[in-house]
Amino acid sequence: EELGLDSIATPGISCGVFKGDKTECTQIMVEAIHEWLEGDGASSQLKEVRLVDTDAEVVRGFCDAIAQVFSSPDPPPQSAPTRQSRRRVSRREVGKLDADSEKTGWFAGAIKKATNMFTRQGHPPTSHHTPEGRHILVASGDLREERVDCIVNSVNRKLDLRRGILCQVLAEAAGPSLQKELDSHRRRSRSGDPKTGSNVITGSGKLGCSNILHIVLDGDDLRKQDMENVLEDALFDALDAVEGEGLQSIAIPLLCTGNPGMQPLIVAQIMLEATMEFSRRSPRGCLKEIRFVLFKPDVYKEFTEELKRISGDDQPDDLPSPMPAGRANRFDAHSSAPAGASQIATEVVQGSIVDQSTDAIVVSVPHDITVRQFLGAAGMVFQAGGSDLQAQLSTYLEKQASNFPPSSVYSLPVRGRGKLKCSHVICCVLDRSGSAERSVEMVMLKVLSEAAKVGARSVSIPVLGATTFQTGVDKCMSGIMNAVSQFSSQGRGRGPSTVRVAVFEQNDVAPVKQVLSQHRASSVSAHAAPHYEPCVEEEDAPKEAQLVMELFGDETDIPKAKEDIEKMVKQNYAAATVTHNSLGELMESPAWREISTLIKSHGLSMQIQGNPTRRNSIILQGCVTSVDIVKSTITSCLHDIVSFGLIKDIKWVRLEGERQEEYESSAVVLLEHAFNSRQEEATIEHNGQQYTVSLHDHEHMEEYPAGRFGRGRFGQVVVRRIAPLGMTLDLPPSWGKDESFKLVNLSPTSVEYQKVFTRFSSTVTSTVTKIERIQNPCLYRQFKLRMLEMDDDPNITNKSNMKELFHGSDFVALRQIYTFGFNRSYAGKNATAYGRGDYFAVNADYSLSFSRGGKDGTVTARQNNLLGMLLVEVLTGDSALGNSDIPEAPCKPGTQTPYNSVVNNEKNPIMYVTFRDNQAYPSYFITFKA
Repeated sequence: EELGLDSIATPGISCGVFKGDKTECTQIMVEAIHEWLEGDGASSQLKEVRLVDTDAEVVRGFCDAIAQVFSSPDPPPQSAPTRQSRRRVSRREVGKLDADSEKTGWFAGAIKKATNMFTRQGHPPTSHHTPEGRHILVASGDLREERVDCIVNSVNRKLDLRRGILCQVLAEAAGPSLQKELDSHRRRSRSGDPKTGSNVITGSGKLGCSNILHIVLDGDDLRKQDMENVLEDALFDALDAVEGEGLQSIAIPLLCTGNPGMQPLIVAQIMLEATMEFSRRSPRGCLKEIRFVLFKPDVYKEFTEELKRISGDDQPDDLPSPMPAGRANRFDAHSSAPAGASQIATEVVQGSIVDQSTDAIVVSVPHDITVRQFLGAAGMVFQAGGSDLQAQLSTYLEKQASNFPPSSVYSLPVRGRGKLKCSHVICCVLDRSGSAERSVEMVMLKVLSEAAKVGARSVSIPVLGATTFQTGVDKCMSGIMNAVSQFSSQGRGRGPSTVRVAVFEQNDVAPVKQVLSQHRASSVSAHAAPHYEPCVEEEDAPKEAQLVMELFGDETDIPKAKEDIEKMVKQNYAAATVTHNSLGELMESPAWREISTLIKSHGLSMQIQGNPTRRNSIILQGCVTSVDIVKSTITSCLHDIVSFGLIKDIKWVRLEGERQEEYESSAVVLLEHAFNSRQEEATIEHNGQQYTVSLHDHEHMEEYPAGRFGRGRFGQVVVRRIAPLGMTLDLPPSWGKDESFKLVNLSPTSVEYQKVFTRFSSTVTSTVTKIERIQNPCLYRQFKLRMLEMDDDPNITNKSNMKELFHGSDFVALRQIYTFGFNRSYAGKNATAYGRGDYFAVNADYSLSFSRGGKDGTVTARQNNLLGMLLVEVLTGDSALGNSDIPEAPCKPGTQTPYNSVVNNEKNPIMYVTFRDNQAYPSYFITFKA
């Protein structure tokens, strides 16, 4: 009209990318045209409005709306509002219009229908209470009207609220202050536009909530990434951020269905699973209510059904749960269950458990995993899972006092930041008191139940028990198949539909196939079960076959392409040397078999230096990532051997009458750990039997049959610990008898406070608000073991050479360090000028530039502008000059023995870099003002 045109053609608006309801969209458009024709359009030169669309459903909507609106007997209002007087009518105003329908007439009905696009009244909320006490609701309604502490918005990387219908709706309701706050945040950011998956918390303007959390979900970025993982991580981080702000309720709309256009059911599954996992991992958080607010009826239905499925409220316990559409089972089913029972497909593949793409993978861990942490297949899994999975394990071990009964099972979620392709890692502890077959069967039944509990539809397992019992894989495979058959025949619902057995050694494939075939035959004979064949994936070609690449193209381009490829290969090639006096002992241990197969699976070449009686160096060559994984596994195993070697001179004996008998080495390891951890008791195995040893009184320790603990009831067996003088891993006397991890706030008048304060304030003039002593028994004992190892190493001239140094970073990183220890996988966050290791400064002023306050997720820290720094005990040993991006310390001239640390200046160092995380213990946490 303003352009002086006499005709216009328009498609259905909001029916495409915004996925609006087609019937309502077309109805609103026709009503708006009718209103205009009866008002301003009566005298306009615009004579033709053509409604055009390629969607047949939209065309039908236009036809139905025209037939209804233009034949309606209700007269239009006598004085229709002019263009200048129109404005958005809120739900509250619609209620007022309805109350005075004679005055508002037909126009109020049209506005109400438009508002209902966001309100969707008439659907009662569906709710679920988690075991942790959180209330999860799926409701239909208007996100703007939610009375919660925080609502969620999806925003682009430019933080521009003009792009996206949800942004526009919230911006209009909240007022201009919302965009101004986002613009201010963007200007203050030093790292440019926020990354996809990150979040920003702002005020709420005129809305009824107190905060809005904006999740950056840029459609263009998402299409280039794994959208499902990005959305899952983004929602998890958003809930973490809301928890960190101390908020108690949140309302979340459907995300990612507009741009980039993910399927609503897939989004529902991801969002609900992430919410459930968040609830499990933060059981005592302040966030109590999580609402999902939807406005489309079909999406509301899918969301509620998915909530019922995930929460287990949709069916009785004796019925299997179907896989939701959009996330189908990854494997073809080969039935291993009798007729009428739950269907579980069983298949065999050759390869590493780490490479399996199933919902869950299973690993066997020792009874006391802190003593032999990350060995064998479990070590491969936790290395590939990354620091997040390892941190979860450390937290779980701390809660359980690192003591697990036989046949126990526990699961850990995989957050997708490592190299694993599963959603959960299920850890199990085999009972070594019985036979291999029976032990595997019992623990496997619990594994399948745990898989059902976490919603895993497919599970990969190694041949459990082969290494633990030092027996053939056929017996262990029989135990696995017995458990699968028993679980299936009991008809347990919601269990896995596929069990994949990953066989690492080529020689073990044949016996595993034979057991699988025998089980099939007996199952068919006994139950007339459907026929299935074992699925075995094998490669006849040797894994070390040479790769030949042929290049085709212009003669002028081929040399450059060849040069680029050779450069790329060289950049990804690495050689690493592991030198240790205990290498020979490692090669004679059961763990060496697993290390050898790990080396083969990664295609590495290995060279052993030394003679048969003293093999002290291994040279690994191959892909950078593979070399790092194998080297880390070897180093971990060597650490375990050293740890055991440190207690080899300690004896634990049992005195029964006049008879004295020494405990076996495996029992000594458990007893020594429990003794040093000040546990009340320890469960051990002796001569094939389980016993409980009372440790609450070190002067009167006694042994009883496991499960029958009681003084004097079953014949007294006295237990004695015999150790050389000076052999101790005791905690510092100032810690007292409390074995728990905690931070102790030091009094400013204490000598300990003044000592730390003097070191810090000698180069930094900032006001110190508090100094806390870090009491982490687990980290401290690892540090002491490393110190004893270095002091006992004849190749180290300066021995442990412990120094007190500073380490600065942001609050989140510092808390991770003093809780879980230093982690070199984060190397590069602040600097790598002298190598990819842990950096420490002689003076606090150097670390000051790396202390980034106000990012710890708490309002207090941001308001008070606080910074943090650690005073760390560092074992520097022998030092050399470092250089950029070296993955480890260089070797001493003419030897294969590496230095223990590197420095920036050999004569007057102001910085030290270590390459073993247990070479540093964070002693004090200093909080100060910027």
